[in-house]
Amino acid sequence: MTVDMQQLLKLEPYDAFRMALEMSGKSEKEVAKEMGYEFSNCHRIFSMEPYYTSYEKLIQMCEVLGNNIIILWLIAHADHAVNDHPIEHEEVDCVCLLKDSANLFKETSEVGRAASEAIEDGVLELHEVRRVIRELMEVNANVFSMVGKLRKLERNLADAKNKSKAQSIST
Repeated sequence: MTVDMQQLLKLEPYDAFRMALEMSGKSEKEVAKEMGYEFSNCHRIFSMEPYYTSYEKLIQMCEVLGNNIIILWLIAHADHAVNDHPIEHEEVDCVCLLKDSANLFKETSEVGRAASEAIEDGVLELHEVRRVIRELMEVNANVFSMVGKLRKLERNLADAKNKSKAQSIST
């Protein structure tokens, strides 16, 4: 999964932990058991309370959750704090936009497929809901990535247009 680091800058730490948990498809109880934590401690980690796992346990937490959202959040915020500049996005051209759009449509169709399978028997089960959420998070990550890339292109094109106008006025 690709995550737009710029979008992670908009999240609070508890949002990153919740996002990682939701993407895992696991419950807080399952994570607590796999981490060797008491449920109450694990619940505090995933709540809005400023209570986090130790840095020594972050890698294990990512392994248990099956994603590295928490680490990516830390990297995004550390890079921004140290360098005080936005994280760069890859350049967008027609081929890149076409590929990203196709990937977004593919991910969106996977949401539809997961939702269709979930409602097939008329009963929503926990694992089905979690699957739909995971698929939606994939779409969300792709949207964040595309918007970040396109915003960079938008700024570059606007700058070029403004420079062109300034040159034509001065001549």
